[in-house]
Amino acid sequence: MTFEPPDTEEPLPRAKQASDIATKALEGLLADANSAGWASDEMIAAIAEAASRLKDANLKDPDPAEDPDISDVPADGGQLGHGERFD
Repeated sequence: MTFEPPDTEEPLPRAKQASDIATKALEGLLADANSAGWASDEMIAAIAEAASRLKDANLKDPDPAEDPDISDVPADGGQLGHGERFD
């Protein structure tokens, strides 16, 4: 899915445009979910829950692209997983 760029930097028209784009995208997602056998009510609840989790994650880390790659973790000082050792 592609999104059109914002038409303005003004907050209110920008918010309205974002809402319109999101609504269109979610209508398509809901139609696809319905075609796969999911009920509208359960999928709308799932979308709302997913949006809430994404909002929480964004509050904790607004720009995850700035995070270091996992390959940037030093081999001798960084722990991955639960302390497993692999050859």
